[in-house]
Amino acid sequence: MRRDIAVSVIFGGVVSMAILMVGAANTSTEITSAIDVSKGLESVFGSFAGYMMGFGLLAAGLTSCLTAPLAAGFVVCGIMDWDQEIKSNPMRLSMGAIVGLGLLFSSFGIKPVQLITLAQLANGVLLPVISAWIIWIASQNSVLGLHRNRPLATGIAGCIWLITLILGLKSIGTVFGWF
Repeated sequence: MRRDIAVSVIFGGVVSMAILMVGAANTSTEITSAIDVSKGLESVFGSFAGYMMGFGLLAAGLTSCLTAPLAAGFVVCGIMDWDQEIKSNPMRLSMGAIVGLGLLFSSFGIKPVQLITLAQLANGVLLPVISAWIIWIASQNSVLGLHRNRPLATGIAGCIWLITLILGLKSIGTVFGWF
């Protein structure tokens, strides 16, 4: 489990850094489509910018189509206290419903911009609240006993929480057009 988490965190960090670097290198002044993004990357990737953008979107789509139904299935089954084994019927039905909703929305040309905006707002509010609760729980002797976080770990977590608070406020501000 530790190895899986380490590999996931490292690959996730590399992907996040790549996204940030490409975003910083983009010279587009106005972006309304993926083509605009690829044109802004021509200074870095030359004539391959369109291919790189397409590959990036393909990779994002493939990873999302795998992880989103799985994560949603875990959440739905966890909330409903159903079996979370991947081969169980409730888990498969939950994952299938997520994929089905995605297919339905895309088939009717529904653009999920409002849903994405709502998710961004929810993340901006929930991320600092939930992370503060986790930090508090992790430092409680009555909950974790000898395995609780020590003051140094709690202090480091508090610094990370401050970053999540700033990011959450920025996310909320972006939705409401404050930034």
